[in-house]
Amino acid sequence: MENHLQPEGFSALWGPGVLVFVLVIGFLYFMLVGPWRQYFKHSQPVGRGAKAWFVAAMLVYYASQGSPLAYYAHNYLFSAHMLQMSLAYLAVPPMIYMALPGWAIQAVLDSRLIKPWISLAMHPLITLLGFNFIFSMYHVPLIFNAVFDHPFYHQAVHFVLLFLAFHMWFPIFNTVSGRAELSDLKKMGYIFADGVLLTPACATIIFANKLLYEHYMNAPQLFFLLPPLDDQQLGGVIMKIAQEIIYGIILAHLFFTWYSKERKKEQEEDELLYAKLSAQGKGNLNGV
Repeated sequence: MENHLQPEGFSALWGPGVLVFVLVIGFLYFMLVGPWRQYFKHSQPVGRGAKAWFVAAMLVYYASQGSPLAYYAHNYLFSAHMLQMSLAYLAVPPMIYMALPGWAIQAVLDSRLIKPWISLAMHPLITLLGFNFIFSMYHVPLIFNAVFDHPFYHQAVHFVLLFLAFHMWFPIFNTVSGRAELSDLKKMGYIFADGVLLTPACATIIFANKLLYEHYMNAPQLFFLLPPLDDQQLGGVIMKIAQEIIYGIILAHLFFTWYSKERKKEQEEDELLYAKLSAQGKGNLNGV
């Protein structure tokens, strides 16, 4: 095992290229919400909470793509690969959306190249199907085996999935004025449907009784108690559990947001009714 690890060295374990990418994105974000904010119409200051979400997102992204997790995911463990994907595609995009101000997103959507296509591209059915279809197809053994060991194709698939993940999450975190197409109840239905669409791919991996992916068939076994088939099944379980946790948190947030709005609406209606009854009572007294 030592002979396998030693030639890789520090750069393979800690991904300096990914670190540079994260630092560049971080610099651009803090310039956007800082000095460059003056160039955007209707821009507002960005609070510490949003900035904290961004920093957390960058840390999670680096953990998934630049830390030893990425090294073990590519060379040894399919379960590490699925944890890596769970962090990059299910956790990072919502955190980024929590960090991005609505005025910045609106500026992008109003650009000449994007604006004509927004209504079609951001239709919830398209956003819902895009990521789940490509993710599922990527894990078809024939496609996975053809792509995984080719760095260019592997990175291309990664960036396509990352783009589609942001695309998928947009209807849930859309704060752009005039583009809030989904109510809270519809968002809850969207999340539920999202979970259903990803289930077949996870189930296929979890219940497979043979090894599906050639790359991991020949990988050195790191743990005596985790043979390759168990590692493969664990990968499917990790992806499904991560999905359930993240989707569950977002569903709970949407539910309590919807419930608070409904309670507030009921209180306002009760107050309005009470005001009308009080006015009628006073009118009757004045008539007497």
